Amino acid sequence: MPESPDFATPDAVPDEGEVFVAPASFAQQRLWLLDRILPGLPTYNLPLGLRLSGDLDAGRLGRALEEMVARHETLRTAIGVEDDLPVQLIATWADLALPQVDLAGLSSEAAEGEMRRCLGEQA
Repeated sequence: MPESPDFATPDAVPDEGEVFVAPASFAQQRLWLLDRILPGLPTYNLPLGLRLSGDLDAGRLGRALEEMVARHETLRTAIGVEDDLPVQLIATWADLALPQVDLAGLSSEAAEGEMRRCLGEQA
């Protein structure tokens, strides 16, 4: 497995899109095993919906979320398999595409229902 990068020097900063492999923690191994036994269960997912009021600048929201993901490697980490064991796959960069659904043509009740349907689907 590759060593952790040393970001103290500019030459050590990885290229965009590079992925580092690290051993999975014991908690990650446990969750990986549970997913192998009972695949697809959302038991450990914690969905959260926020209702924002006022004008929304989707571009600024997207940039803010990208900046948050750039600062926290946990949000760029996935679990993969190497030699039949779970490992962390830590991406140096993640492309966030915020889906947008235009509900402007719907009545307020229909828009609320469609919003709840979309949230339930994502959760």
